[in-house]
Amino acid sequence: MQPNKPQKSGNISNVSLDTLLQLYAYENKACTIEVRATEGKGYIYIDKGNLVYCEFGDKKGKSALMEMLQLDEYFFEVKNGKRQVEPNINMPVEYALLDAIRLIDEENKPDEEGVMQNAAPGSKNEKLDDLLERIVSQVDKVKGVLAVAEDGIVLANKGVDTPEDLGAITTFVASAGVMIGDSLAIGNFRTAAVELKDKKLLAVNCKKYYLGILLEPTASITYTIDAIDKLLSA
Repeated sequence: MQPNKPQKSGNISNVSLDTLLQLYAYENKACTIEVRATEGKGYIYIDKGNLVYCEFGDKKGKSALMEMLQLDEYFFEVKNGKRQVEPNINMPVEYALLDAIRLIDEENKPDEEGVMQNAAPGSKNEKLDDLLERIVSQVDKVKGVLAVAEDGIVLANKGVDTPEDLGAITTFVASAGVMIGDSLAIGNFRTAAVELKDKKLLAVNCKKYYLGILLEPTASITYTIDAIDKLLSA
């Protein structure tokens, strides 16, 4: 599978591949992304938000996607337009990414004995649980909140019915703010808000993780950000 002359290209070291894929999937068009790194070369074909085909070196499908998601630095080229390929993934980009990240996490997960030996009271997740509890109980018009890592893994959740889906959206919105800020040379956007069907989503970049806060439609974004900042600095 060889794409034609690229229409977009770049050298990426500070934006993850999953963020890049979500941005192109959001355009809802067909495109082929060629990825080149010291570890090898690969191709990803996206059509109308679906990740249809993936290969990297001698690997194809999910195993190829997993390899590329773990690249530290890569160069990409994009060619718009449909391709004749034999689908080997063929699912929405966000679900393909979540599944691949889950498999990577399982591969790198220590055994249960190691986890228990290294566990300690007052762990990060316990602190996050406490923070989310305070956000829901103390900030007006909050319907639910979660904390999510940059790779889309949900770290803590309070009141969100579909945390994996909202985690993926939160990561996308927060990462897009980083990319937009970088491209305009004005620094990263720390917060970003989007209108969903019957609610608002506020994404807050907390450096080590993102907060995804579901709000009622009439909620004030300015008030919410101010209230969150006070809880984070408490």
